[in-house]
Amino acid sequence: MKKKFLYIAAVSLVLGASGCDKFGEFGDTNVNPDAINTPVPASLLAGGLNSARGYAYQITPGYYAQYFSETQYPSASVYADARAGFAGTYSGALYDFQNIQTLSTSTNNQKQVATIAQQYIIWNLTDVLGDMPYSEAMKGVDFTSPKYDTQEEIYKGMLAKLTAAAAAFDNSQIIGDIMYNGSAAKWRKLNNSLRMLMSLQLSKKYPGASDYAATQFKAALADAGGSIEVNADNWQVTPPDNYNNPYWSQYDGRRDNAVSDTYVNMMLSLNDDRLKAHAGNAANPNSNQTSTKGVPYGRDRAFVTNWTDLNPDWAYIIRGDLREQRDVHFLLTAGQILLARAEAAQLGWTTESATSLYARGIEQSFLQWGRTSAEATAYVAQASVALGTDNVRKIATQRYFAHFPDGLRAWNIWRKTGFPVLTPAQDYLSATRVIPQRYMYETAESTSNPAGLKGAVDRFPDKKDSQLHKVWWAQ
Repeated sequence: MKKKFLYIAAVSLVLGASGCDKFGEFGDTNVNPDAINTPVPASLLAGGLNSARGYAYQITPGYYAQYFSETQYPSASVYADARAGFAGTYSGALYDFQNIQTLSTSTNNQKQVATIAQQYIIWNLTDVLGDMPYSEAMKGVDFTSPKYDTQEEIYKGMLAKLTAAAAAFDNSQIIGDIMYNGSAAKWRKLNNSLRMLMSLQLSKKYPGASDYAATQFKAALADAGGSIEVNADNWQVTPPDNYNNPYWSQYDGRRDNAVSDTYVNMMLSLNDDRLKAHAGNAANPNSNQTSTKGVPYGRDRAFVTNWTDLNPDWAYIIRGDLREQRDVHFLLTAGQILLARAEAAQLGWTTESATSLYARGIEQSFLQWGRTSAEATAYVAQASVALGTDNVRKIATQRYFAHFPDGLRAWNIWRKTGFPVLTPAQDYLSATRVIPQRYMYETAESTSNPAGLKGAVDRFPDKKDSQLHKVWWAQ
C-alpha cells in the first residue's frame, strides 16, 4: 500500500546549526499494511509542538541581526548565500497539524492549538523567504505544484485563521500539549499575542490607525481572551525526554557561535543587567560566570580564531547555569508582547500609554532572565533609555533586546525599523557589503515547481532571486 504525502511549504531554518538543511523529494513511501495507520491526535500534537519550539532558535537570522558571531568557520555571518528549500512532498509538523484539524478523533481545542502552531511555523517561513505556497499548500494531489502566494496574502490568511481560532475555543481537552499543559486560557492569550505581533510587522505597509494592520492589532488586543502580560503566561517549553535545550546543544562538543561584540557593546553602553544572563564566559553549562567579551562580528577565520585564542572567556550564548540540558526554552514572552503594544501605542494605533507599557515590558524582560524589578526601574530611568525623545529607536531597541536569543524576531525588527543601527560585516563574502534581507529559494524548486517559483521571482523588480531583495512588509 502506498501513501502520497501532500505538498506543503516546509523549510529547515538552522535549528542548531549555522546553515540551511535542505529537504528533497520524498515521493511515494511504502506503508506497512500490518501497522496501525490511524494517527493519534495527542501524539501528533506533542510531536508538532516539539518541532515548533525550534523556530525560536534560528542562528543565521541572528547573525544578520548581529546577536551572534561565528567563532571558527565564518560563512553565514559574512553573508554567504543562504537558501531555504521547499519539499515537493511533505512530511513533518505542518502535516501533523493539518491531520489534527481533519481527524474526527481530535478535540475542538486540539484543532485550535494545531491551527495556532501551524500558523506560527508558516509565519517563520514567510518572514525569511517572502512569497511561498500557502493557499494551495496541503490541498493534496490536486495541487502538487502550488502557486506561491504573495506575502501580503499569506499574512492576511494567517491573521484570518488565528482570528477564527480565537473565537472557537471551548471546554474540550488538549491532550498532547507539552507547552501549556492543556490550558485553553493560555493558548487564547498566545493566539491573541501572535495576532498582535503579526499585525505590528505590517506597520510599514499599513501605517494608519484605521488601516488593516492597526484594525487587526486592536481586535486582538480587545479580545476577551486577553494576551501575554506576565511571565507566568510565557509560551515556553521544557525539553521533553530525549531532547535538549538548544543552547545546551550549541556547546555540546562544539564552539562555533558566540554573542557578538555588537550586541555586547550595545548592552554595556546602556548598563543593561540582562547581559549577565545573555552572555556566559564558558561552555560549561554549570557556570554562573558572565562575560563582556563579545566576539568581533563579521570577520574572517584568521582574525576571529586568533582573537578567540587570545580571549578564551569570550561571550557564550546564555550564561551556563541558564542553559542546562533541560532548562526552559522561550518562544514568546510577556516582555516582548508588552513592548509590541508600546510600539503600537507610539504609532497612535491605540490609546494605551506607550510609556507605561514600555516600562512594564522591560521589567518583565528583566524578570524573565532572573534580574529584579528594582534593576529594571533604575535602567528605565536612564536618559538613554527613558521615553520622551527618539521614542521609535528606543522602543525598537528594547524589542530587539527582549527577543534575545530569537534571531529571526531581531532580524524582523531591524528590517522593518532600521533599528538598532547595524554596520555590515567587514569581511563580507557577498558581491556587496549589505546585510541580507531574505533567504533565496532552494535551486531544486526550479525543477520541482518551476511555475510557482517563476511566479514569485518575477515579482522581484529585476526578476532575479536575491538575498538583497526586501520582503514585502519591509519595502
